Amino acid sequence: MDESRYAMQHRDQQPAVAGHLFVANTVLSFVQDTFNGNADYSDVERRCKQFSLDSTLADCRQLEGMKGPNEAEYADIAAHDGADAAIQIYDGVKGHYPAENIVREDVLNRLGLESVYLSQPARAIEIMRVNVHAYPDSSNAWESLGAAYEAAGNKPLALQGYKKALTLNPSNQAAIDAAKKLGSPQ
Repeated sequence: MDESRYAMQHRDQQPAVAGHLFVANTVLSFVQDTFNGNADYSDVERRCKQFSLDSTLADCRQLEGMKGPNEAEYADIAAHDGADAAIQIYDGVKGHYPAENIVREDVLNRLGLESVYLSQPARAIEIMRVNVHAYPDSSNAWESLGAAYEAAGNKPLALQGYKKALTLNPSNQAAIDAAKKLGSPQ
């Protein structure tokens, strides 16, 4: 599975938008040239011949990561196809845009915790796994993964999540309390 499967859901709009932009830019350029006394119909004709749907689609393929899934879609992918599938898509999109935040930590965290509260711990675990992959240095993300494992009844993995959270932030009170509750001295 790759990010293009999800990106293609909206990709068909990109050629249309690019076409509209081309027409608008061509018209504006021609109007500006006309007002400046430099009207040149051959330039408009040249630009029209240069423009094609194929070249627009090629341009869109270069921007595959642009229409990557949002947080709710990542959560759904994780829940239905597993965290590994969502992580693979995330990594593909991140590869296109390495400096960008592809998902917001707090949104994925909220979606995962909602699943805990709705007694869907397996879904919560998959969502939180994506979150800790995207934010491996986040104490909050690891603490929430621990909470998801705890809700699923997996004490060893819950403690592992809480301990990782405390390694990253020794003053994370939620992780301290949860680890103590599970019998760990931290």
